[in-house]
Amino acid sequence: MHAKPHPVGNRGKTRVIHIGQERFETLSDLAINISYEGKRQITASQLAQYVLDNFLEQARLKLLSEIPQLS
Repeated sequence: MHAKPHPVGNRGKTRVIHIGQERFETLSDLAINISYEGKRQITASQLAQYVLDNFLEQARLKLLSEIPQLS
């Protein structure tokens, strides 16, 4: 028996977001740099969480301004 796929917009049970290898490497490289400069280990996950916690509203506003307005 196959599970029926969730309709678009409904939340599944997963709590993992796929960001792709290139974006993960960017986060990881920056986390390593921050760890070196700050003399405290920061993981890519901690950096991603920090960005979400502190810059999500700016991202929302920027994205909304970039979406073409319907006439």
